[in-house]
Amino acid sequence: MVKDLELLKEITPLFEKKLILCGVGESGESILEDLEAMGAGKKGILLCDYKQKQWDREKYGIKYMIVPLEELGEKSTEFDSNKSIFLIMEDAIPAQDEMIEKIERQYGRLTDIYTEYAVKWGIYLNIANPNVRDAFRKEKRMEKDRKRRLRNEISMQIPNALRYFSFIPLHNDEIILVYQPGKVASSSIYRSILNFGRYVLHCHTLADTGFGNNNLYKLLSIKSGKIISLVREPVARQISAMWQNIPSVNRYSLDVDFFEIERYYLGGGGKTQSLNGLTGK
Repeated sequence: MVKDLELLKEITPLFEKKLILCGVGESGESILEDLEAMGAGKKGILLCDYKQKQWDREKYGIKYMIVPLEELGEKSTEFDSNKSIFLIMEDAIPAQDEMIEKIERQYGRLTDIYTEYAVKWGIYLNIANPNVRDAFRKEKRMEKDRKRRLRNEISMQIPNALRYFSFIPLHNDEIILVYQPGKVASSSIYRSILNFGRYVLHCHTLADTGFGNNNLYKLLSIKSGKIISLVREPVARQISAMWQNIPSVNRYSLDVDFFEIERYYLGGGGKTQSLNGLTGK
């Protein structure tokens, strides 16, 4: 059973159970390095795949047992599905689905499974976990701080870019402005109009464009145009925004966890208040 949400909240299982990494591609290699550096996998790490695949024995075989997924129970006498968790290190959804189906069919639907997304962001959101090595924690905090500063520098350039593309009349036809909050399918509308051959702008705010108040009115007074504005049921929109913007490090504290992000988007409650409770499910 896929339990991604649980790992985003608590990564202790990475330290207490045997880790079975399925499909160590480029992203998986990076996560494997993080798992080693943070001190996870104390009960052991196995590498396997859903196909008979030639692994880089020189790179991995020295440290880890490498077996095909379907032969895991036969070749690893230490394997116990009750004391192990599967980490799906493929980021492509079809490959993930294929692996999950095979694991559940062979080892049962109650087997604990986590995807590459949950492992990556679970580590990010649980850097304060007491099991994490201090050196790894310090390195990741410094990395977060660098990203926060870089993101803030980039955000200062956005108003100038918006002013340039919005107000210089490079096109003879009228402006079509797709203008609304994010996570309401506006990008799909924007691309459809663009593919139709029309000049279209897409943004979620017109603040800081240098035209003071009534920005929208002033924009359309320069050139004729149409406005397309979309809406979405608000709770679903907030949940969608929350999941997309977990990497938006400058929105949160340096030691952000899942519960801080949950409160940021959905409001109220302490650390014990769950996503299900906030959405009324």
